[in-house]
Amino acid sequence: MRMGAEKFQKSYFLSILVLLFFSLISWTAVHSEEFSTIEGEKEGHPKIDSALFDLQRKYLLHGKGISQAFAERQDLRMDAQDRVTVFILPKPGEAKETIDVETLKAFGGEVLKSGHSVIKARVPILFLDQIADHVEGVNFIKRPDRPYVGQVSEGVNLTGASFYHASGYAGQDVKIAIIDLGFAGLSEAISAGVLPPTVIKIDCTGSDCEPSDFSVEQVDHGTAVAEIVHDMAPGAQLYLIKVDDSVDLMSAKDHCVANGIRIINHSVGWFISNFYDGACYYDNAVCTANHAYKSGILWANSAGNHARKHYEATFIDRDGDRLHNVTANGNFISLYAYKGDSIVALMTWDAWPATGQDYDLLLFDGSMKLVASSTNVQNGTQPPQESIYYVAPASGPYYLAVRNSSATSNLRFSIFTFDHDLNPYVVSSSLLSPADATGVMAVAAIKYNQWVTGPQEDFSSRGPTTDSRMKPEISGPDGVSSFTYGSFLGTSAASPHVAGAAALILSNNPDFTVDQVWNALISSAIDLGANGQDTIFGYGRLNLSTLFVDPVAIDFGEVVVGNLLERTITIQNTGNPNLMIGTINPPSTPYLLISDSCSGISLPLAGSCTLKALFSPLYTGSFNSTLTIPTNDPFNSVVTVSLKGKGVLIINLSLPTDQLSVIACSINAPPVFEWKAPPSFTSYGMQFSPDPDFASIPFKLKVPGTPVYAMTPVSWKRVLSIPGAEGGTIYWRVVGTTSNGAQSTSDKRSILVPAARPVGNPVISPVSRKALPVLTWENLCNIKFRVWVGSDESFSRKVILPFRISNPTLDGGTFSKELTKVQWLMIRMLVRNEPGSIMYWYVESWDALNRHVATEVMSFILSD
Repeated sequence: MRMGAEKFQKSYFLSILVLLFFSLISWTAVHSEEFSTIEGEKEGHPKIDSALFDLQRKYLLHGKGISQAFAERQDLRMDAQDRVTVFILPKPGEAKETIDVETLKAFGGEVLKSGHSVIKARVPILFLDQIADHVEGVNFIKRPDRPYVGQVSEGVNLTGASFYHASGYAGQDVKIAIIDLGFAGLSEAISAGVLPPTVIKIDCTGSDCEPSDFSVEQVDHGTAVAEIVHDMAPGAQLYLIKVDDSVDLMSAKDHCVANGIRIINHSVGWFISNFYDGACYYDNAVCTANHAYKSGILWANSAGNHARKHYEATFIDRDGDRLHNVTANGNFISLYAYKGDSIVALMTWDAWPATGQDYDLLLFDGSMKLVASSTNVQNGTQPPQESIYYVAPASGPYYLAVRNSSATSNLRFSIFTFDHDLNPYVVSSSLLSPADATGVMAVAAIKYNQWVTGPQEDFSSRGPTTDSRMKPEISGPDGVSSFTYGSFLGTSAASPHVAGAAALILSNNPDFTVDQVWNALISSAIDLGANGQDTIFGYGRLNLSTLFVDPVAIDFGEVVVGNLLERTITIQNTGNPNLMIGTINPPSTPYLLISDSCSGISLPLAGSCTLKALFSPLYTGSFNSTLTIPTNDPFNSVVTVSLKGKGVLIINLSLPTDQLSVIACSINAPPVFEWKAPPSFTSYGMQFSPDPDFASIPFKLKVPGTPVYAMTPVSWKRVLSIPGAEGGTIYWRVVGTTSNGAQSTSDKRSILVPAARPVGNPVISPVSRKALPVLTWENLCNIKFRVWVGSDESFSRKVILPFRISNPTLDGGTFSKELTKVQWLMIRMLVRNEPGSIMYWYVESWDALNRHVATEVMSFILSD
């Protein structure tokens, strides 16, 4: 039973003072230097982020002034009461409700708000370690997940919207949210007419999302982004929503859902909240964005400006110094910083959500002196995160290194910096979250004066995600004039163009679902780079066509050779008063255009027509093709629909059903095995194994070309004997072979074989010298028996009586046998035919699978 907060405070007060006294002695002795060296024991607390650990250490050793400066350098929010804002994580797999909030409050903690699995709290720096150690349910205390915005030099571009504006579609009746970190300069932008006075201003950085006037702002990024959205969709209602961390972002999304907002633009990137693989952990931005999509909201997100600020590799230590080898003979990733620059480096590795594989991130100056490090403890329950925040005291080169602290596996890791290019850098998989989410339209950037042909901006982050999904989805323009910045470079400028374009599509087609808006954007994009979606441009550059093709890409998946699958493609005129469609160019074999109501027609406004494509593979393999649609659309004269599919040889098992239960008594009645397969198979093999992965296959059968096999009793007996006397599960599958040697394997099914059972309720009666006894028992599918009778428990003198039956179910499964005079005399003579003698006996048995079992030893007393 937990004590109340007041009682808890009184009972802990003295112990806390004592603990703090010894903590001061310990830290004075151990932490005489600001950073640990490479060698020696790792400093820190297993439940506290290393930056927070260092903050508490500095607070205890040096007081408020130095710790406040340290907090500012580390991007930690420290208030006037010497409290710091943190995220408190529960144990993996447990809910936030398992954290003892009352005890947290007893230590002076204040819960600011909660996500689904994270508590955001303001806690006294003095008691950080005590909260970690004594508040039940706390797994880890970390700095809040906060995003990053790139302010390279930003602007607005209206390219692509003029046709919609001229047709009267300006985003009217559509609500768009710009979720960002700040809206400084908003009043000036409204006064200048670049933003309307009707914008709705919401601040979600407090305990709730509340109206705000944004009178005290430092970040103007959101204002510049809003300018672009308004220029693209001047009739849309804008919601400007401010957030500071991932829990705020979840609150902002909930506000959008509650207020009917259809589009969210988030020109913000989040670091080390997953392995950039679109995974949802601890209320990160991916969780929030995917839920928004499921709620019918299109989420447009900047891909990131970090193609040159990213390094990724699998850890390798060739020389045994515990440092990752960046090159064959080098351990360092270099960057150049000017005096006063904030160097921010963040690392994670592929071991989410909690790991015992412990790596550290180190920063050295030009003289190779260790100047900063992140050494979070990872011993099985902490997230794989390390972060360095360091202000460069002098201009020059700095070097990052990755150290294996106690990892036993070489894992893939990823490093990003906020503002400094890395050497070497890795452009692939340089997307930030939540651009890696499946429900997010990730937007890359192309400079406005290279808009027609590209290339992509060299800083624009690229796909794929680290789990190999294709990203980004689309490219937008950047680098043109802006009231706020003068010029707006970066994917932060590209993304709001897409959000604004989505509003124009919705104003023209208000009944469109989020899937349809998504498809309208990618289907009308002008393809650049490799055909179809690629990791640089996505589907191509943003193009507000009045032609809507759905879908623009079809994946037929796996189709059995000789079978066929159809898909319908719809073409819709969404805004062109005189749309002409030319002759559709059909795809190549094994695809066919089997229905076409579109070629050569004039499609009226809001009218639609359909095409049907068929995939019918004649042999195995992957097949790609395209279907092209020529039109007189001024923005998209040719629409390409990509087709892909795979021909496979599939064997589908029919009989017997899965988890077939076998009775040993019916071994002589084996089942019939059947499966369905294309006629290309000329022979089959059946495999039987006790291992679901078929690592060992103790029994195989060859089957001719017919997909049916009536198993013989002999073969059935061999199958059922695989698990032995204990019984168990047998797995089976079919492997088909074609005339050219190609093979295909079915899924697996199981056969449940019971354990062999000894006879039940054995009885020998009567046991007198004057009458012949009868042996009786319940026969549980056994066919051979041996009755052992002995003069003592060790059966030093014994008689063994064998019996055998052909049908174990005879007489209802009851065995009954009267002993002969000779048999009974032999047994009595074991004890010299003396009445009152104790005799011992048991029954051995074998079933039809020749599995041996025996009863327990029993006894009887020979009577007169």
